[in-house]
Amino acid sequence: RDAHELRAAHHRGEDPTAPAASGLGAALGTAIHRALETFDLDADPRGELERQRRALAPALLEQVSREALPAALREAEGLLERVALGPLIARLRERRHDIVARELPVLLVPEPDQEPLAFVAGAVDLVLRDPDSGRLVVVDYKTDRLDDAEALAERTRRYALQGRVYQRALREALSLDYTPRFELWYLAHDRVVAA
Repeated sequence: RDAHELRAAHHRGEDPTAPAASGLGAALGTAIHRALETFDLDADPRGELERQRRALAPALLEQVSREALPAALREAEGLLERVALGPLIARLRERRHDIVARELPVLLVPEPDQEPLAFVAGAVDLVLRDPDSGRLVVVDYKTDRLDDAEALAERTRRYALQGRVYQRALREALSLDYTPRFELWYLAHDRVVAA
């Protein structure tokens, strides 16, 4: 599986070593994450939305067929507009000076008492510095559409396991004397959940 497929699998909460998933969800997640990685937080929101909208079709065509593109594009444009004009991007704009990194590559080796048979490599969507405490916050964007509070709670529990990997990776890479907070930003629901 290539890097984009692995990234899409991670953001759906799947095992990245499992066979590649196909479909709209994977393409949508990858395209929206790319948009957020390159989103100009100093630009006019509507102008930046249009710039990002123009980049959606080429990004989606890397993962879906030409026949599937219209449906994928409709879904991606709807979510991109919701995010670009919604409270989460407004929150990110307000905190743009607290951004430490976007799409920060991380590598985590096994614990000392484990056999070194594997490692975890990935990218943290966003690292912020908490303006009050000065401590780092790990943010993971999620494009899931969930039906109710119970589904949100279940998915949050599952993603918390991924979050612990990123928290540990950041703590060890930067020799922090604390564990960074982990937040899930559910883009389709305009929700931030601490996990």
